[in-house]
Amino acid sequence: LRDSRMRLISEHMILPSRPLKASQIVDTSVDLDNVVPGLLEVCAAGLPGWQHLCANGHLKDLTLQQIQGGITNKLFKCACPDADPPEILLRIYGENTEILIDRQREIKLLSHLGEKAMCPRVLAVFKNGRIEQFVRGRSLQPEEMGRDGMIEMIAARLAELHLIRDFDKSGDAVTSELWPTLSRYMQIARSCEFDSPEQVAKFRSLDLDAIAQQIAAMREVTSCVASPVVLAHNDLLSGNLLLRDDGEKLYMIDYEYGMFNYRGYDIGNHFEEYAGFECDYARYPVKETQFKFFTAYLATINPGAEVTKEQLEAMHVEVNSYAIISHLFWGLWAVAQAKYSSIDFDFLSYAKMRFNAFYDQKTRFLTL
Repeated sequence: LRDSRMRLISEHMILPSRPLKASQIVDTSVDLDNVVPGLLEVCAAGLPGWQHLCANGHLKDLTLQQIQGGITNKLFKCACPDADPPEILLRIYGENTEILIDRQREIKLLSHLGEKAMCPRVLAVFKNGRIEQFVRGRSLQPEEMGRDGMIEMIAARLAELHLIRDFDKSGDAVTSELWPTLSRYMQIARSCEFDSPEQVAKFRSLDLDAIAQQIAAMREVTSCVASPVVLAHNDLLSGNLLLRDDGEKLYMIDYEYGMFNYRGYDIGNHFEEYAGFECDYARYPVKETQFKFFTAYLATINPGAEVTKEQLEAMHVEVNSYAIISHLFWGLWAVAQAKYSSIDFDFLSYAKMRFNAFYDQKTRFLTL
């Protein structure tokens, strides 16, 4: 729902990047209905390997291919054989996405991770989007995430992100941004007004007062469940897992919702995404599959240390306690999308489905 389901990508390797220079931040916008002029202006100002080709306002042999499937953003593969790099990814942000997404924070996080070669490099930034490294590979399908080998690879990548301790912090302690974010999303959702009788009826059926009570209850319940605060992805669905063409490297991409959060939430949200495009939450991973994930995760966090049964059982309680909160998060997200997104999709029905999934899983998960 929130991802680009299949990406065309072109470079084999992701190499460490440097912090963005002032010249790479371009004070212009790219018109979604007329991409090329804005693209040339951004490249001429911000990409040294493209500047000499863009200076006259046109680019010989430029090919532009829209990558289908994204909802939050519009993506284009831009290729020119005489440029360096010869292929780049143009990302144009969706309308009103800044209501939910802190773009400055996102760029800061992407630049930080790019320095560690953990995600595609940001090459230039403009008012309503950015240009990124284009990497050869494909996004996963939902059913692949639970396969042996892939479980362990995903767990290792997520653990590497969670081990980062040098991003955007003052002092040694960080606090989770989950509850403030849910509070902000609730405020946005409550402020939404709809015109059509059908939308009004769907909106009222969500019963946001009851959802607010559930958020407060889950905050109290999880306060008794130990879960370290880590730098989290928070949107690790199949489309945000990029497998290099040689199958040897897996990257996590699209950190729009990246923030400090509880480890249990980040892993639990990923498990909820086993549901796939059909949102079939019966596909939520069984305990045996979860233990495979936890074992690989802990082996990356503490290399060489024995992973005990007690650790696995504790993570099982932790992750499943936090997993259901993701339904509240994405349900509120969907209400805002219903109001502000230009995408033709029934977001209010999606919100209802996520809230129903929360109630369905709550009793089972909190009695583990």
